[in-house]
Amino acid sequence: MTTSKHASAVATLASLAVLAACGGGTDTSLSPAKLQQVGSVNLAGHPNAMLPDSIKVKVLTGDDQPIANATVQWVARTGGGSAGAGTNTTNADGIAANTWTLGPTTGDQMLEVTVPGTAVPALTLIANAQAVGGGGDGGGSQP
Repeated sequence: MTTSKHASAVATLASLAVLAACGGGTDTSLSPAKLQQVGSVNLAGHPNAMLPDSIKVKVLTGDDQPIANATVQWVARTGGGSAGAGTNTTNADGIAANTWTLGPTTGDQMLEVTVPGTAVPALTLIANAQAVGGGGDGGGSQP
């Protein structure tokens, strides 16, 4: 009996050692750790108009691995604009895309992007709302 109990204990310890060497049963390497803006960081458009290109962010682990199917939340913080979708999810490359309609004011406007339910720091995107050009008589001659 003692030999059987000893063999069982050795087998259990060996199994635990194998699990520890493989990282155990829980994979924490795919926990969201940061958000990164993808594409142009010089965003600009006109007041009350959608930016010409979609805005994109990538959700990454601490070692820069993309995370698929992560929920991303988009909230306009200044300027009175809005995101096309309040929340959406990342694709297989860890990227979430959205549209941004700027508010009525000119100048910098901010959109905050978060990964709800995590400790990932928020990412603030900034777009400059520029007045539509034109006006005046174009510098023509006077009669």
